[in-house]
Amino acid sequence: MKLLLFLNRVAFVLNILFFVCLVMRLKPFISSQELASVIIVGGWFLSIVMNILVTVWLMVLLLKKQEGLFNWLSLFNLAVFIFQLLYFFV
Repeated sequence: MKLLLFLNRVAFVLNILFFVCLVMRLKPFISSQELASVIIVGGWFLSIVMNILVTVWLMVLLLKKQEGLFNWLSLFNLAVFIFQLLYFFV
């Protein structure tokens, strides 16, 4: 369970980078190309991969009927994952 909590936290940080990428599409406010590249890779690519991993893990634990899995962090990551699916594929 500690690994799941760690992955939830990593997914949270990457989801924040996803929202920063959305804002950067409207107004590029970062002048450093290296920093912008890290934000884009983390936000566009790694966040959806991490969200898939965390969501699948949570669904497996939910099917095993374990209690206390969904806290605010898991629900936030799940909501962002649904938003990402709609944003990228619809």
